[in-house]
Amino acid sequence: MGQLIHNRKAMEVFRRELRKSPTMFESLLWERLRGSQLDGRKFRRQHSVGVYILDFY
Repeated sequence: MGQLIHNRKAMEVFRRELRKSPTMFESLLWERLRGSQLDGRKFRRQHSVGVYILDFY
């Protein structure tokens, strides 16, 4: 089986630190996205794909 590319354990601490210190604009965005408020869609925060960390997924 291939190497896991989503939410790699090695990046877990870094993702957590990004969530703990958002920019003002990230905070405003997540106020709107939290709780499926955007047309019932659900978003993930700081999701890693390969070596990249996506702000929302």
